[in-house]
Amino acid sequence: MADVMLKFGLDPIIPFRFAPNIFVDQFLTVLVIAMISALYPLSYIRKLNPVKAMRK
Repeated sequence: MADVMLKFGLDPIIPFRFAPNIFVDQFLTVLVIAMISALYPLSYIRKLNPVKAMRK
């Protein structure tokens, strides 16, 4: 693999950076998307009236 990278003029080194904020940002993004996607079903459920539905 290193020979192929050298052939194309690239350094055969894979840069690595450990930054905890990447994981925190990803977690928060997924959490926000999950919360937003839960709002529509919750708003629909709040409008339901189970007593009225059982009387029909």
